[in-house]
Formats: sequence, C-alpha cells, structure tokens
Amino acid sequence: MHPEDRANAAQRLTEMMHDGVPVMFDFRTLGPDGVLRHCHSEGSRGMGADGVTLEVTGVCQDVTERRAAEALLLQTERLNALGQLTGGIAHDFNNLPMVISLNLEIAADMLGEDHPALGMLNPALRAATAGARLTSSLLSFARRQPLRPRPTDVNHLVAEIAALAARTVGARHSFRVAAQPALPDCLIDPSQFQSAVLNLLVNGREAMPQGGEIVIETGLVCLAAGQPALPPDLAPGRYVTVAVIDSGCGIPESLHASLFEPFFTTRAVGQGGGLGLSMAMGFARQSGGQIQLASVEGLGTIVRIYLPVAMRELVASDITAAMIAAPSLSLDFRS
Repeated sequence: MHPEDRANAAQRLTEMMHDGVPVMFDFRTLGPDGVLRHCHSEGSRGMGADGVTLEVTGVCQDVTERRAAEALLLQTERLNALGQLTGGIAHDFNNLPMVISLNLEIAADMLGEDHPALGMLNPALRAATAGARLTSSLLSFARRQPLRPRPTDVNHLVAEIAALAARTVGARHSFRVAAQPALPDCLIDPSQFQSAVLNLLVNGREAMPQGGEIVIETGLVCLAAGQPALPPDLAPGRYVTVAVIDSGCGIPESLHASLFEPFFTTRAVGQGGGLGLSMAMGFARQSGGQIQLASVEGLGTIVRIYLPVAMRELVASDITAAMIAAPSLSLDFRS
C-alpha cells in the first residue's frame, strides 16, 4: 500500500472493528516494478453470539483502468467546455481587429506620409494585426477556424517545412525528417497544417536551450472496430500520423492535463503565448483527427497528430481489397 494511504486505511478498518459498520475506502498500491495502481476495498466483520469478532471478510478490486477512463472523460469534457467558452468569445471578437485595422489604414492615408500622428498609427496597426492572429489561434482551438481542406500529400508539406526548419529551430539544433513513403492523401487545410507543425517545432526548440535534434516522423496507422484507440475518440479507419520528437527537458506529468489549454505555458513570462499546442489540437480535431502527447521529464517529448485518410483514398483501397478477396467480382462504374 502507498505510504500516503496507510493511515486512512488503518483508521477505516479500526472503525469497522469498533462499530461493526461495513467499510468502503480507496487506496493505491506501489508494486516492486514501480507501477502505481488504484484499488477499491469493501469489508465487514462477522460477530459470534458472545459479541466476539469471528471473521473479517472483504473484497479488493483493481480500478486503475476505470480511474484512468474517468480522468480522461473529465479532461475531455473540461476541454470541450473551455473550447465552447473560448470559441464564443473569439467569435464575437473576430471582426473587431479587422474594423480597427481598416479605419487605421484609412486614417493613415488621410493624414499623409509626413504627419506626426503616423508614429502612433503604425504601432496600433501592428497591435490590431497581432489581435487578429490571436483570435485566429483561439478559433482554431475551439474548432471554429475556417478551413480550406483539399486532398494533400503530407510528406510533400513536411518537405516544404524542412526547408524552413533551419530558420525555425536555429543553428544550435539539428533537424531530421523520417518520412514513410507513399502515404495516402489527407483532406486537410495545408496552411493550417504547416502552422500547427511549425508551432510544434518551436516548442521542441524551446525545450532544448542547449541544442539537440528535432525529428519530424510520418507514418500510417489502421484502427479496426473494437480496437482500443490511441489516442481515444478516434473512429475506426486509416490515419496518417505526423510526429514532432525532441530530446529536451520533457514536461512533468503533473502538468500534462493542462498542456492543451489556451494560454497555458511552461515558459517564462514573455517567452510564449501558450497557444501552440491548443491550436494544433484544434486543427487536428477540426480535420477529423486527434493529437497525442507523450513526455517524460528529462528525456523528451513526442507530439503526434492523427489525420484521417481522404475519403477517395479509402474508397480506392476498399475496392482493391474487395477485388483481391473476390477476383470474379465485376464492377460497373457507368451508372
């Protein structure tokens, strides 16, 4: 039994022995392998005619998986509620920066190039532009960002990102692409995809202030019906995966539940807005996929985006599979 839970368990058992009332309590166990598990226990005492305790009976159930599922459900509901709140605010604010920018530009044209007030208008324009970018990121997290999806070769986009990586990650960091060839297309917005991956690259760079290697890895996974999905909430089907891997400082497990919340950041004040992961998650979910993060403090972080294969790719693969399974199958496409 975990040392922190022993006092409570002893107290509950003592109360049962003294009062005779059945007892229920939860505790944790820490095995020799270091794995922490959650348990639920119920017990009662049996008395003889002379009032002497004859026996104590009980049951102990391992509820680790149930606790994990409950925690995941609560986290999902929390993020969904936060997304609704964020999306509502960002949607109402969305048009304001455009109105501000438009009026500032008109004012600048009316004043002329030599007017002393231009020195104040230009910073205001930059602030309005920054506000528009912030609103766009919040809408992406809330899955309300307007997307322009089209069948896209993810490996081709990753190759384009690689050309920008040297400037993005800096001279102290090396960059490598491990792409699985001949991946099927995904129905995504290419510009939003590139923004999401570049945000993940920046996070990886910040996690390695002394330098290191960042890897972008692409692949393909197939989730069958009834198969446990990693991450959860993914429907059965084929997904192209894009992972950004760093060997940096990692993230403490106590912070994992908050990482995808907007404005949450582990960086110092002024070094990041805390919207990179939330924007990437919003893009993945709005595209019909999901995002998964695994991080160990002191070892590094892997962020993997799952993107569903474009429907025309699925149809082609299903037809091919059917023809292989039944060579005599006749298909008439004229109708």
